[in-house]
Amino acid sequence: MQPFNAVWRNLFTSLLLALAASACRPAPSGETARSVPAGTQAGSAAITGTILDPSQRPEILEAMRSELERSRTSLKAKTFPAPYFVAYRINDLTHVQVAGRAGGVFEDSAERQRGLYTEVRVGDYGFDNTGGNRFKSGGGQFSFFGWSRPPFISLDSNADAIRFDLWASTDSEYKDAVSNFLQRKANEVTRVDRYKTASFARAEPVSYQGPAVAFSPDLDAWRGRVRALSARLKARKEIIDSEVRYSAYGTERFLLNTEGTSIADADAIYSLMITANGRAEDGEAVQAVRNYYGRSESDFPSAQELESLTDEAGRELTEIRVAPVQTPYTGPAILSPRAAGVFFHEAVGHRLEGERQDDDQEGQTFADKLETEIIPPFLDVYDDPSQKTEGTIPLNGYYLYDDDGVPARKTMLIEKGVLKDFLLSRAPIRQRDRSNGHGRASMFMAPMARMGNLVVRSSKTVSREKLFEELRAEARRQGKPYGLYVEEVDGGETNTSRWGVQTFKGVARKLYQVNTETRALTLVRGADIVGTPLASIRKISLTGDDYHVFNGFCGAESGYVPVSAVAPSVLVTEIEVQRRSEEPLTQPLLPPPAARP
Repeated sequence: MQPFNAVWRNLFTSLLLALAASACRPAPSGETARSVPAGTQAGSAAITGTILDPSQRPEILEAMRSELERSRTSLKAKTFPAPYFVAYRINDLTHVQVAGRAGGVFEDSAERQRGLYTEVRVGDYGFDNTGGNRFKSGGGQFSFFGWSRPPFISLDSNADAIRFDLWASTDSEYKDAVSNFLQRKANEVTRVDRYKTASFARAEPVSYQGPAVAFSPDLDAWRGRVRALSARLKARKEIIDSEVRYSAYGTERFLLNTEGTSIADADAIYSLMITANGRAEDGEAVQAVRNYYGRSESDFPSAQELESLTDEAGRELTEIRVAPVQTPYTGPAILSPRAAGVFFHEAVGHRLEGERQDDDQEGQTFADKLETEIIPPFLDVYDDPSQKTEGTIPLNGYYLYDDDGVPARKTMLIEKGVLKDFLLSRAPIRQRDRSNGHGRASMFMAPMARMGNLVVRSSKTVSREKLFEELRAEARRQGKPYGLYVEEVDGGETNTSRWGVQTFKGVARKLYQVNTETRALTLVRGADIVGTPLASIRKISLTGDDYHVFNGFCGAESGYVPVSAVAPSVLVTEIEVQRRSEEPLTQPLLPPPAARP
């Protein structure tokens, strides 16, 4: 779930971000810094109680407010313009995790960081230092008197320490802003501004103090659960590696700007991922995964259910190992609700992010298609970050205020197949000059338009049985011996830039051939779903009535943010799968120690 161009635009910042955020996939990857970076506290004592004692909020906010006012009234260099807008955002992140395999814990960590994003704008709303740079990195590193350091700030609720960090960051950002503003003015002599949009959208000031969020992971209990669950996989000779990983993320966020916005709120996300890895006889890597998300640990399955699901993952890996390889294929397929959610996220969602509409490096797939039918007319697509659950399932992409300080808003993107709107931050585009509450960022990154909870609704639904009947009928019409059923995917990626081919890819983890005559489902392996967005989304002919949720994390230019997709099963009259790139490796020479001969 990451546009290719995101990797290249800001590789260095992405490496820093990896210290503080999970990987872009359905569940946390488990790849975290083994060493504790500067500005980090380690140890379970750092995570007891609430995320951050609400009684400390006034002190932190006052430190931010004091330095903000000083910057607003006094910051100016010689004859150069003073800033017209300054904003501070502090994300206080606590991340704990316990991971184990074969009955033992191999990772047990708790780390805390405060990331600072500082935004300084010179000029005015119509023309400032950021226009033309749709993916402003912001925040970056403090550079002061020739030295630089990552934007992690004091963890103490010490007004002087916090103000010092704000002061150093503001000085650096202001100097960069003045330089960029003058460069933009100079560029008017040689470069054409094709879109002539304003640099920054106005927004009404907001004042919000969110409730405290309980964040008290019971690490002792989870150490025991991780050992017990991972031990259930150690005796299977087919499993050459496995992992059970519990993670919890608690964030306290502070956001102030010179327009008068003041926000302090908190959030928590818990995750559990059970993974079994093996190799088929031909050397291909195979995997079975079970993952869960929640806003509290009570959202996880019960202990007995987790034991059953762990055993189920082990049995599934055994089945996938001996499954035949799927050859390249074009033809009809059913995407399960989770697979359909990823499909819409990659093929449609990223291409509706506002900053991509006016960037000349972007493909601008839908930029000129407002009020044009772009998907079948029985489908609606909207993004609603204010939706907390789908049924009883918590949604990762829930929030009340975005990272620009704008209230989250349900935005109808596509109505009856017709494009109606885009996802918008405070970066204006040709078609829209106001945010709709989708400016999102991770830690010290600059906000940009991102998805929150992408929801697909259909007025043309049938039962699961009928959907499979239609799949077999469509396969027969095309002269195919089988159709495909994509049950599980491992996330995906897409290229939105014009320098590459406009494609998307989904990693099919659980894929079946559906025989047109016998109705038999045959498990296959080794294939990825690929396609071009404009062609693929037009080939949806029918949907199921079985809505479900895909929860995950998504990476783009503004970092990694939690997202959700809600969708029904969809029948696509033509989809393409290709062989997966894989290095065939031999099996271990001996079985695992706990496996019986």
